[in-house]
Amino acid sequence: KAEDVKAGKQPSSDPDVTKEYTDAVAAYQKAVSLDSAAAKPNVVGLAADYNQLGNALTQIGKTADATAAFDKAAATDPSKAGMYYKNAAAVLYNSGQMDGALDAADKAIAADPNSADAYFIKGQALVTKTAPDASGKLVAPAGCVEAYQKFLQLAPNDPKVAQVKEILASLG
Repeated sequence: KAEDVKAGKQPSSDPDVTKEYTDAVAAYQKAVSLDSAAAKPNVVGLAADYNQLGNALTQIGKTADATAAFDKAAATDPSKAGMYYKNAAAVLYNSGQMDGALDAADKAIAADPNSADAYFIKGQALVTKTAPDASGKLVAPAGCVEAYQKFLQLAPNDPKVAQVKEILASLG
């Protein structure tokens, strides 16, 4: 609704939108149930069901359930595990759960070493743990700078490049 957007309300706070996502969760849960019960389940389709379930759960604020759905998607179709773990990492990062985001980003990178977004999320999760040394110089935790550098290598034209370069410059 235009007045909600103008007031700065998040779409997920609208009861109608919440109901739509809640209905979507029920539909994806039914799809998972039906696809799982098939004599020969289509793993690609089932993994996609879990992924969509995770996306819908994210929209209604059920982060733990969403990440569990992404994990099930990755286990169901390991050929796309990198994407599913990256989705989990993004959800966890966006909800402020940096340790979980870091773990999911590492899983995404292990499954797909060319996932630029997974490296970005890893860097973002790690940079929150940056602390000053005795001289006051900021010191990033192990793996942070490397994650950002790999992101820059894999996605040199990504809109987040300027942000990453600024972070790296601040870390020296």
